[in-house]
This record gives sequence, structure tokens and C-alpha cells, in this order.
Amino acid sequence: MMQALAKEIDFSCNRNSLAAEQFESIRLEKSYVYSKLVFDLIQVAQTTGISRHSLLKNASLDKTAFSNPYHEVPLSSFLKLIDLLEENNLDPDIGLWAGKTFVLGLHEIRRHLSNVCDLFHEYISIAPNLVRLFGDAGRIEVCKKTAVIEWNPTLSEVNGARYLTDMAMSSIIHFIDSVCLAPVRPLKAEFTYSSPVNTAFLESVFGDNLRFGASRNRIYFDRSIAFRSTVKIIDASQEQHLSTFKQVLRSPKVNDPFLLTVKKVVARSLPGGNVNIDKIASQLCISRRTLQRRLSASSYQFIELLREVREELADVYLRENKLTITEIALMLGYSNQAAFSSAFKVWTNSTPTEYRNNSFN
Repeated sequence: MMQALAKEIDFSCNRNSLAAEQFESIRLEKSYVYSKLVFDLIQVAQTTGISRHSLLKNASLDKTAFSNPYHEVPLSSFLKLIDLLEENNLDPDIGLWAGKTFVLGLHEIRRHLSNVCDLFHEYISIAPNLVRLFGDAGRIEVCKKTAVIEWNPTLSEVNGARYLTDMAMSSIIHFIDSVCLAPVRPLKAEFTYSSPVNTAFLESVFGDNLRFGASRNRIYFDRSIAFRSTVKIIDASQEQHLSTFKQVLRSPKVNDPFLLTVKKVVARSLPGGNVNIDKIASQLCISRRTLQRRLSASSYQFIELLREVREELADVYLRENKLTITEIALMLGYSNQAAFSSAFKVWTNSTPTEYRNNSFN
């Protein structure tokens, strides 16, 4: 009887394991990354002498997709590309370079964010939304109390891929360095992959306190980083944009100093995603009920004010014609372009692309 029970348990475990593998396979088929991520990795790989054409062909990637930086590329094709890079024994530090390249390509996003963020803790909430530009490859979690930023791959196939882990982790470091006036050095960094033979470049990016074979990919910072001053990226076009941005916050509909403050906090919080009345009340250091009452006294509901800020900023971003539609969606706190386009059509009865095109006709 015990043998029969043991066989039944073993069969059940195997069946559960098979079901889990099938579920992972289905998730992989439906998952994607943006073409910008793929292009940045290939661009760096080319510097080692490998042919871009052969990489695209062998990874079953369509080169025409790269005309749009936010074209959805199957995650399976991206993982195949990573396998090809590993098979060719290319520089194992390619992911670190690609992470820097990725952040350099976000100049317009950083320029716009500098309008609303003065201290680093205002940027730190944006990190999880920023990594949505990685598509379904993974997500970032931030613990403000302990100043720890964590990269979590969404699929088990991704967890051991050093190139992708390095891209995500180094993009965090380079993004932080790009927005802080003073250099930022992590206290410690942990990686799920095993220790490389040569860690010199990793140490130059993350410092010498590194741990490999960890359960999570994490970067630890000193908590004082939250109050670091940030860079203001100002040029001729930015001066005009900054003026327009202030006009949005001071629209004719709003002449109450409190409402102006709320609008600014909402605008600052949008790129971080998941903006709600509780989050805004917390940032204003007042209760949810107090915020509701004061908004009601000015004939506003929170959802109405949130929509107003989004709609007005969308108009600015689309007319300026610097950010892509996907980047605007993330800047306004939407999870993807489709969600933003759907909301925008309700506001204006046209798609963001149609609105942008009509603005220049």
C-alpha cells in the first residue's frame, strides 16, 4: 500500500511539474521585449566583430522591426539571440555596455523628467515604470526604506541569462548616475548567476562588494541617496517646454495654490505608475479624507484632476514631438501604449498618432 501511495505521489509531482513547464512555455510564447532592447544589445555585440545580419537571421529577427524602437519582439527570439552571443564566446560584459547604451537612448525621457523631479527620491519611484521599456523580460521593485532596488526576471528561462541581468542592473546604475549631480556608488550588489572569471568591469560599475549565486538580483544604496540633488537638463527647446509645462500646471481652470500643488505632485508621480488618491495624499502628508474634502471644496474629484493633468501633459508631449507614443504612455503612468491610446481617444475622439499628425498639418 505504501509503495502504491509513493507511486501516486511521484506521478502527481511529475504531472504538476509538466503542467508548470507547459505554463511557462505558454507564457514565453506570449511574452515580448521592445525592439530597442534588442537593437542596443546587437549594437554593442557588433563592436566585437560579429555580423549583425547573421545575428538577426539566426535569431529569427526581422530587421524592419527596428525602424520602430517599441516594436514588440517575441521574448523567445530575444533569448535565442542571447544564446547565440554566449555560443560565440563574446565578451561576457556586453550586457553592462548595452545597459549604458539603453540609458543613453532615453535622453528625451530624462529631459522631460527633469521638469518635475528635484531630488532623487522623486526619481526612485519611476524606476519600476522605466523598466517597462524592457517589455515582459522582467520587473523592478524598489524598497525606499532600505534603499534596495531589485531586478526580477518574469520567466525562469531569463533568470540565468547574464546578458539580460547585466543590462537591467547596469541600466539602473547608469540611470541613477545620469540624474544625480554627484556620482553614486552602490554599497553592495547581488547577482543570481555564478561568479565570472573576471569581475573587473562589474566592479567598475557596481563597486567591489559583489555577491554571486544569490537568490535575487539586488543593488543596495546608502539611504542618503534619496536626498541627492538631481540634474536639470535645459536647452533652447527645453526652455520652451518648461514654460509650457508650467502653463499646464497653472491652467485657467486652476487658480487655487493647493490645487496647483496637487497637480504638481500628480505630474511628478505619473511616470512611476499606479497613481491613486492614497499615494498622492501620502506625498502631501495629509489624510485621504482631507485631500478629498479640499478637492471637493474646489469642485474637483481626484479622478477628474488626474485625468486633467494627463490630458494636458499628453497635449504638450504630442505637440513637442520628441517622445514616442510608448514613451508618452509611460510618462503618463499607463502600463502600455494601448491603455494610453484608449484613454486618449475618449478625451479627444482621435488616436495619439492622429492628434500628433494633425498638430503639424
